[in-house]
Amino acid sequence: MWKCIFLLTVIIFSITGYKAIDNGIDSSSKPKVGESKDPSPNSGHSSINIHKEGPFNWGMPTKGAKRFSGVRYGSLPIEEADLEISEILKKAMDDGIYAYRAWSLYERCAILNKTSDSNSTNGSIDIAQKCRNYVQKVGNNGHEFLFMAAKSGIPEAKVDYLSMAYYDFDINTATAEQKNKASQAYTMVLEEANNGNADAMVLVAGIYQTGLIVKKNTVASYAYEYAAMKTGLMKNREEVLKILERDMTKGQINEAIQSGDQIFNICCK
Repeated sequence: MWKCIFLLTVIIFSITGYKAIDNGIDSSSKPKVGESKDPSPNSGHSSINIHKEGPFNWGMPTKGAKRFSGVRYGSLPIEEADLEISEILKKAMDDGIYAYRAWSLYERCAILNKTSDSNSTNGSIDIAQKCRNYVQKVGNNGHEFLFMAAKSGIPEAKVDYLSMAYYDFDINTATAEQKNKASQAYTMVLEEANNGNADAMVLVAGIYQTGLIVKKNTVASYAYEYAAMKTGLMKNREEVLKILERDMTKGQINEAIQSGDQIFNICCK
């Protein structure tokens, strides 16, 4: 059930592809976002009435805003699978991109292992056999490579780590280790969001909306969606905000807008 919720969240809260934006930001402040106690229902109220000539630089990124670069680092060459695991681990610990590529090779080999036994023709390299050896040799270190890459600061690795944490996560049966991984993944993506990454803002909004890792908080979800909209990098956020408003009071909407402004002002103004 949670997998369906997560997939729906990705569809609703993540829009289109990647675009490289190089502007950076050093702020790591995390604004406090909480639910309003206003009990009055939101009867058809909509706070989203923004003209394109307004202050949001429509279609143009604001100073500190950015998106995931969309860089495709690819997998390690299959020849790297012949190295001793100690050597692969050492390289991964020294180089986040190498760690990311080592994880990518692990994932691809794990898939290949489920298909035909051999891909060798005319004396070419037996890729399937190398993959079997690599997966067996790496063992549980496969996901550790991704964690190393995420910890090194690669934004795309942080999101992949978040996805991996969700894959085995069930709020009702999760072990302490799984809860810890999910919490680490959320913290990594939240850091990206607070540093002006619009894609991460949308992901954080989705996490708050589903309540799978943190307690469900529609005000916080709205705030990050609102901040993402103000960066000028994300499409169709107004529609998402209007959907969220259906279950919010006027007071909650106003609180969320104030929090969204705070998030945006810290990272991107």
